[in-house]
Order: sequence, then C-alpha cells, then structure tokens
Amino acid sequence: MYFNRKGVFYIHARASTEDGCRISAKKLVITGDTMPTLSLSRIESTYFESDTLRILAQAKDDGQIDSVVVYFNDEKYTVLTEEPYLFNIDNLALGDHSLYAKAYDNDGNMASTGTFHFTAEGFIEAENPEHTNQGVIYKYYETSVNNCLSLYDHDFIKSGIRKNITINENRGDNFGFLYEGYIDIPVNGKYTFTTKSDDGSVIYISDVLVVNNDGLHAPVTKEGTILLKKGKHKLLTGFIEASGGEELTITFSGPGYSGGGIPDSLLYYGFNISDPQPEILLIPSTFNPKVNEKVTISASITGTGKILQADMYVNGKFNSTKETPFAFEYTPRKAGDYKIQVKALNEFYREGISEELTITATKATDLENATESELKIFPVPAYDMVYINGNKIVREVKLYDLNSRRVLECRNTNTVDLSGIAPGLYFIEIKIEDGISVKRLLPVVK
Repeated sequence: MYFNRKGVFYIHARASTEDGCRISAKKLVITGDTMPTLSLSRIESTYFESDTLRILAQAKDDGQIDSVVVYFNDEKYTVLTEEPYLFNIDNLALGDHSLYAKAYDNDGNMASTGTFHFTAEGFIEAENPEHTNQGVIYKYYETSVNNCLSLYDHDFIKSGIRKNITINENRGDNFGFLYEGYIDIPVNGKYTFTTKSDDGSVIYISDVLVVNNDGLHAPVTKEGTILLKKGKHKLLTGFIEASGGEELTITFSGPGYSGGGIPDSLLYYGFNISDPQPEILLIPSTFNPKVNEKVTISASITGTGKILQADMYVNGKFNSTKETPFAFEYTPRKAGDYKIQVKALNEFYREGISEELTITATKATDLENATESELKIFPVPAYDMVYINGNKIVREVKLYDLNSRRVLECRNTNTVDLSGIAPGLYFIEIKIEDGISVKRLLPVVK
C-alpha cells in the first residue's frame, strides 16, 4: 500500500465467514519524513597530551540511521554504521583540537552537531633550582581573609622550615599558612593532588592552579590533575581558617604513588647561594655533666639577616627547635659521649650549621659531688690572673677557647697567669689529685 500525500486515512476491511460478513475500520495518520537527531557525549574543554577520548554518538530517526560520520580537526575521522555509535581518539596530540559529527538517515536527511573545541595540555618542565635543602618554607599569619593569596597582603607572624605541610601551629580562628618550596617529581607522568579543607586551600604547581578549594566553607574535598616532567617543580600551598572547625588533608597520586600524603622526601626549598649564612658558636654550661644533670647549650648566632629558627641535634637526631633566645637544654640519661650540633635558618632561608660539640656524661661519685661543690675559681670574670681554691691539690689546668682549641696549660699550681690570653669566653679544665676533672666556663676581660 502506498500513500502519496500526508493526511488522515481510514482503512476498511471486509471479512466473509459462515455467519456472514464483518467490516472493520482502522484510523491511520500519515506524516512527512522527519530529520534525524544527533548528539555527542560530554566533551571537556581541556585534556592532556597522549590522552584517549572515548565518545558516544546518539543518533535517532523515524526511519533508519544510515551512518554517523565523525570529523576531527576538520578531516573525516571515522564512519559508524552500527549501534552503538562509539569511537575513540587515541594518543591525543598537544595543542588545540575540534570535533563534530553528522548523521544521515535512509532518506538522505542529515543532522549535524555543533563544533566542539578543546585543548590538549602538555607536560610542564621542572624549574630545578640550583641550590635546595630538604623541607618546605612555612609562613604563619594571624589575620582574617577570604582567600589564600590575600595572605601575601599581610605580614607573617612566624616563618621557618618544616618537613611537610601542616597547620598545627595556630591560634584557633582567623589564621592562615603559606607553604613555599619545590616538589621533586620522580618520573614523567600524570599527577593528581587533592585537598580536604575547612576553610579554604589551594595548590599551585609550577605557577599552575591545580587544586582550587579556596574560600570560606565547611569541609570540602577537591582535586586537580597535571602533567609533570621529572624534576623539582615550584610548589605553593595556601590554607585559611576563619572560625569553627579547621582541617587540611593533602593527598598525592601518580606513577608509584597511590594517594597518600606527599612524602617528606619529595619536598625541598630553594635558596640563593650568594645570601649570607648564619654562623653558630655553641657554649655549653658544662662539658662533663653527670648522668641526669641538665646541660644548657647556648647558641651564639651571628651573620646578616634575622634568625627565624634554630634546631638542635643530638647524635645526629633532631631534638628540639628554639626561637630567640637560642638556649637549648639537654639531660643525658646514660654515661657516654653526646655529639651536639645546631642548625640555624635566617630570613634569606640560608642554613648555617655549627661545629660538632661533644659533651661527656659520667656517673657521679660522692667524692666528685663534694669536689665540684667545694672547688672555687675567682675572680669571674677573670683579668690577668685567676685563682683556684679548694681542699684538693691542683695537678693540671688547661684553658680552651670555644672552638675546643687549647690555648694554655700549667701544672701543680693554684694560680693561673692569663696575661697572654685575649679577651673572650673560655673553658677552664682543672684536674685535681684524685684524678677528677672539673670543667667550667670562664669569661676573660681586659
């Protein structure tokens, strides 16, 4: 049956049976041929170099779809003739791209999508500063701002170096942190950074905003992905807190890393080798403490620039951090040698390291305790002469400067001539008849 025009038609049918004839009628509406419809699944505005795009074309028609033709960068890319109309664009090249599609039905009618424009971003080169140390620079602010980078409009309260990014030094409300440094990317690859924060947080890598979780809000998790080449990339992390709860959790994933925190071993800070370093001189209250006797170690730190922090290490392990005045305390719990060093950081983020200082802890006897309390040295400060008074015979006297160099030695005398000694701080070591040594700090003036 053929209809040569649109309209409403009734179809009548007559059927004969033994009981007679029956007639039935059906209403039939004939319409004109319609255009096909066509759409593509979601296409982002930005991808990464070497990505694979997997795209679904959805084509419909009142008749039959004959083909879907895909055009990539204005050239015919593929022709799809069977559902599902699914296609891939593999190994996306760096740069700008365009994509559109056309659908044809069996009557030759055509539908077209609009043109989609997107960009494939490439790997970012590492800055690789010439001079770095392990850790990351922190700046702590006490102020009220609505976004992280506004912290730069204010003066920080404290600054220094930390092993990693934390917010554990704050006053509760209206504060913020900026962390500046470098992240050492081990291999070329795609890396994802995530922050969960209350209030705002941001992460910039090589000056690219990767995670934008900024503003004032309850706990929110956001992430961003970036292609990075191997090497040290500039890192800036910001955090702000207005009031209420506070939280910052950072996770990191990429080749070899499955989504934990950023490892300490990947964080560095840079410095200018031409900036001055702090110079550090250690002055202990005693070189020969007894076990469980507290020793005060004063760090005399000089050089250009404000000193931000000083860290003491005992036998190579971190012990404590001090801000001015730089006086550390340490109590040896066992007999033996303890090697002390102090590292200081100035406002140029240059680090200075003291020479190693050794203190020797011994177990005290009753005789040693009595001798220590009875022995007197005067005058203090000393001038041209110093006198030693006590109940024991003095066998030997040695004088050391603060670099542990011996500058004077005499035997079997309670009177020491200092006329040839320059003004300064010294240690005087006195050995008495029982073989016991006493070491004390002695300032010499002229």
